[in-house]
Amino acid sequence: MLEDAVDPYAPRAASPVAAEDLRIALGPNDEPYMALWRRAQRARLGHYGSWCWWGFLTPLPWLFYRKLWAVGAALVLLPILSQAVLDTGAKAGFGLMALVGGFGMPMVIERCQRKARRVQALGLPAGEAIERLRKAGGVSLPGAIFGGLLTFSYLALVFGFKGPLALPACDDPVVIETALLIAHDSAADIGFDPRDIRLEAIDERDAARGRHCWALLRSGDKELAVAYDVIWQNKSQRTISVDMSTRAAPESGQP
Repeated sequence: MLEDAVDPYAPRAASPVAAEDLRIALGPNDEPYMALWRRAQRARLGHYGSWCWWGFLTPLPWLFYRKLWAVGAALVLLPILSQAVLDTGAKAGFGLMALVGGFGMPMVIERCQRKARRVQALGLPAGEAIERLRKAGGVSLPGAIFGGLLTFSYLALVFGFKGPLALPACDDPVVIETALLIAHDSAADIGFDPRDIRLEAIDERDAARGRHCWALLRSGDKELAVAYDVIWQNKSQRTISVDMSTRAAPESGQP
């Protein structure tokens, strides 16, 4: 009868996965995942609810250990893109860690169920099916090591393992160019040719804040002792400020 005909376009429910097949696909330390899976089977909506501290604290090693390759790749790339575009790489990284902590175990279970269904659909003999399921599922120790190396590299990149950002030196080309631009504006007032001014005999002295620099400002056969201070204008954007004044040159050996 027409009423009993099967609609070829109707969505098909996923075939159930046997508990033993899922256990084989999960690999080591399967009991927390099996407990979560059994709880989901009893739930009205079949939803998972969990928290994985390993996934939260060590997301990359854990994801690659559990063979969640695509999620691990996203965890590597998204903070980098977020930092490059929005300068919010650290916040994005922490948010992804929280997502892995909250949804990591369900993702592992779903992945292993898919693997189990594919092996089940092949109709292999029991021994061959078990071996295929172990290879398709399970864990990856090299993946965990690779994830650990990526984590260490990321931390080294973000937190630097390097000294604090240093101010440019007194003879840095950018500093000299900025100082000459300042001198150019007042060159005519001091009898210098604006088209021919240069800084020579640059010396750097200790200063409590920034860099304190001495130099000779020369134009033709004229020269003038000048001092200029280099300080951060905006350290996060790496912009500097140069403040120049004309002073008597210090005696040798004096700050």
